[in-house]
Amino acid sequence: MTFNDFWQKRRKLHPGEPKYISLCHILQFSGEDKMEVNKIFTTYMKVGVDYDEPEFKEMIKYLVDLSKDPNE
Repeated sequence: MTFNDFWQKRRKLHPGEPKYISLCHILQFSGEDKMEVNKIFTTYMKVGVDYDEPEFKEMIKYLVDLSKDPNE
């Protein structure tokens, strides 16, 4: 399955959920690295709509930390 498959499923099950929360649920323990998290974030989140530019670095950092495999 691709990330988009997980995204579509999550959004269908939780249509009113903020997009960032959906990203948190999908990326948790995923093992994705910072570059991939950044790519996913910029694909699904729109500046000025889903987040404000000054929040970008903090939001990415949180998603990267969240995506770490707890067994590593």
